[in-house]
Amino acid sequence: MRVPLVAALASFLLVSGASAAAAQPEVRQVSGAEAAASDQLRAVTEGRARPSAPFAKETCTVNLLLCGQVVSSELASTDCPSSSGPEFVDGWFYAITSRQAIGLAVSSPDFAPLTGIADPSGRVLAADDAPVGGIASVGVFASQLGIWDSPVTSVRGTPATTGKYLIALACGSYPCRNDLTTVCLGRGRYRVQVGWMNQFTGKYGFGLAIPSSDQAGFFAFSDLSNVELLVKVLDFGDVVKVFYGELTNLHFMVTVTDMLTNKSRTYTNTPGDCGGIDQSAFPGSSGASVIEKATAGACRPSSDTLCLLKGRFALKVAWRNQFDGSSGAGAPKPLSDLTGAFSFTDRSNLELLFKMIDFGDRVAVFYGTLSNLEYTATITDTRTGQVKTYTNPANNYCGGLDNTAFPE
Repeated sequence: MRVPLVAALASFLLVSGASAAAAQPEVRQVSGAEAAASDQLRAVTEGRARPSAPFAKETCTVNLLLCGQVVSSELASTDCPSSSGPEFVDGWFYAITSRQAIGLAVSSPDFAPLTGIADPSGRVLAADDAPVGGIASVGVFASQLGIWDSPVTSVRGTPATTGKYLIALACGSYPCRNDLTTVCLGRGRYRVQVGWMNQFTGKYGFGLAIPSSDQAGFFAFSDLSNVELLVKVLDFGDVVKVFYGELTNLHFMVTVTDMLTNKSRTYTNTPGDCGGIDQSAFPGSSGASVIEKATAGACRPSSDTLCLLKGRFALKVAWRNQFDGSSGAGAPKPLSDLTGAFSFTDRSNLELLFKMIDFGDRVAVFYGTLSNLEYTATITDTRTGQVKTYTNPANNYCGGLDNTAFPE
């Protein structure tokens, strides 16, 4: 059921792209059976409490939904009772913080689903229902920003009022655009959003986006000065990998969507709250790996030279111990064709780590430190003769990223 559910939303967004550009009315016209569905949905949701951001704890469970997600859930007799009939209701909330087309689809093998889209004021803009096994789908162009709402219930008068279902939310179109809750990576191809829950207080919310570079971004939860998550997306040619780091033990979900294919991946807390890596999140932009893209060079490994990317780049490190005045050349330790380390006086004591990645239009340099000694790293492109240097002052302890070190 997952494929047709996503396909229904993809077709809506293809049509709605032109509507968004032309600033069409936000309410989709409904008639006939759709009008009846809207009437029931308004009756079911009338007077229902709505959360604010950050969400206050409610009697009925608040369900967060992120753009691009497909979620498996269940409508149960323990869910919110309808205010006007025997049905039960699940409430799904999502943050829309830029003007864009949004679409929602629900399908169930157990009951006839009814769903819709309500704006931040609680006004139902569109509604649809479907038979058991069918897809109820709705779409609008959102011009009002805030927390939107999509209830899920069963069609009145049908035998089953509970059961399992899938719900999917699609937003916007390629390319991705940064907004209050969205970080766009990979030249607008990958959209990243975050939902969070404080398990100690019961509060909910959506991550506040802090863009950093075309490969990485940060998210805060309720305070922009308090960064909670780091997300990085790297295209290695044959595969796109997703990295995420945690600075929190609060519960969260991160959804990364490929805007060109409408495929999404969702990540949550890892054991120990230490983050994770998805080594095969999405297909890469080409059939060749990043290692194969690099052109071979003239670097030759030696006692003071580290060679990366098929010998194209030669790395050397000069260090000085500010505490005793000693100095010398770093001893390289190759780790792969992309990464290598340097020790200073003791080969078992690694002091620096370097990584170089060829993104096709540029080669980026990443370096991490395990030392506060003074050092200067020199990287030479043996193919072009270009040289870059990176200096760490004495007593400083910080690595770095040069995202456009060697333009192609």
